[in-house]
Amino acid sequence: MCGITGISGPEANSADIKAMCNLIKHRGPDDDGFYTDGGINMGMRRLSIIDLETGKQPMYSNNEQYVITYNGEIYNYKAIRKQLQEKGYKFKTESDTEVIVNAYQEWQYNYVNCLDGMYAIAIWDTKTKTLTLSRDPLGIKPLYYATVNDNVIYGSEIKAILESGLIKPRLDNYSALPTFLTYGSVLGNITMFEGIYKILPGQTMMFRGGNKRQSNIEFKMNPQKISEQEATKKIPQLLEDAVEKRLVADVPVGAFLSGGIDSSAIVSLMSKYKTDGLKTFSVGFNEENDETRFAEEVANEIGTDHHEVTIDENDTPKLTEKLVWHFDDLIGDGAALPTYVVSKEARKHVKVVLSGEGSDEIFAGYNRYKTVSNLFPIPKTAKYKAFYNVISIFNHAQQKQFFNNEGVGAYSALKSYVTGHPLNDMLYFGIREILPNQLLMKADKASMAASLELRVPFLDKELVKYANSLPENLKLNKLNQKYILKKSLHGIVPWHIINRKKHGFDVPLPTWFNGALGEFAAVQLDNGIPKFMKPEPIKKLIAQRKSLTRKDANRLWHILLLKLWMEKFKVIEW
Repeated sequence: MCGITGISGPEANSADIKAMCNLIKHRGPDDDGFYTDGGINMGMRRLSIIDLETGKQPMYSNNEQYVITYNGEIYNYKAIRKQLQEKGYKFKTESDTEVIVNAYQEWQYNYVNCLDGMYAIAIWDTKTKTLTLSRDPLGIKPLYYATVNDNVIYGSEIKAILESGLIKPRLDNYSALPTFLTYGSVLGNITMFEGIYKILPGQTMMFRGGNKRQSNIEFKMNPQKISEQEATKKIPQLLEDAVEKRLVADVPVGAFLSGGIDSSAIVSLMSKYKTDGLKTFSVGFNEENDETRFAEEVANEIGTDHHEVTIDENDTPKLTEKLVWHFDDLIGDGAALPTYVVSKEARKHVKVVLSGEGSDEIFAGYNRYKTVSNLFPIPKTAKYKAFYNVISIFNHAQQKQFFNNEGVGAYSALKSYVTGHPLNDMLYFGIREILPNQLLMKADKASMAASLELRVPFLDKELVKYANSLPENLKLNKLNQKYILKKSLHGIVPWHIINRKKHGFDVPLPTWFNGALGEFAAVQLDNGIPKFMKPEPIKKLIAQRKSLTRKDANRLWHILLLKLWMEKFKVIEW
């Protein structure tokens, strides 16, 4: 696990690669490594997880033609290694990094087809001067790039790209801003910064002399005739396999535990393989409705070494400022704060944690999916619109109320997924857009800000493929969310946990805005706001900060984040 960055092209050697790497040191405080030749400058920061002694990057292929830096973990690397050894490849280390670069030597651009894991990879061909960038199919690991005057600048985080000095931090107010205001993150391959892009989930891009080509891996929705009985046998097997392979590490591994069915299932399965000293971690808010009591209950039943941390609401202003810097491609999910706080606590004890992200996306766990249920005999177009209205933070009218912005309508991002099968369409929209651009980005950057590796068993590729093949009624049965997963977890998770009403990771924004965070927001938003914001409605919202509804608190939160982000990165408005 690490952070990577680099630049290829005519100005490669003029960039301060060490400065670019130092900005993402939190992603890899254990070590660094660099590679330079006439066409590229590559750098990495390493968080040592596997092969602690000889896993240093960059690494070379057997024929020394290819050089790699990479961020992630490949869970099937030993099987690939054996396959390559049978073809005559020799290995100097026990690391997955060396396996990847030799897989590239053997299979070229098709090398990603054999990888099972999470990754952001940069490979340089020293002969053809080709840069290859690859990202895992579900977008668990982030990877950004920009092209400027035949230079390609890339990095695990945008701040490393900006440090190159080759591109200005300019706001994309036409496409990115309206999308962020609607969904709480920027979708597709664009970012909040004009001219800086994401490598899409499952995408491999090759750059050579100003030209580029690409290939893609996608997990499509592929419903089959699968019985409930068959699914309840298959899902536990796949989930247990996913958990077992994610326990591979040369350092301690723990888990986040909320007390809900997803994290409880993961911890229960982990306990089968880690019978002594399994460490679990939860975070609370000193509120009646936080989940710490449920987490403690599950930890006691399973017998884990449980650790609990609480957010002091007086700390929320400084936490918000810190996370705006870490979330340079702005994300509006308030759960970033508790994720970072619990990651800091976990990092005192372990280097790796397993977490429950992804279950709600692949098994229809959110209330929003009820709007596209087959139970309601309304036109399909109305279902899509209802789904859009439920997930929108600022709808079109509210954007016009609060912002001077004439950007593209954000509904088109969702509409491009419409095929006439509302539930599956919106599940696929969630998997391809909301999951990688918001939830996984939040999980990656909040955990890596604390130098902690986070692994997500529910997003194992075999489990996702199987979930995508299930009939709709096994996911949302009438209005029963995650129907088949709940059925499948009998015997793994206690029934009273499975049957408990979904709580969700609700961050108490209204409470925080009634206190220190509200005072902080009032000062920040009274001290000059960007030109695209309208001052009067924002002042009105601030004046109501002690009695905000949850929706209005979320809107104020996004406004505050935008203001802080503009200042932190000295973003230029068009």
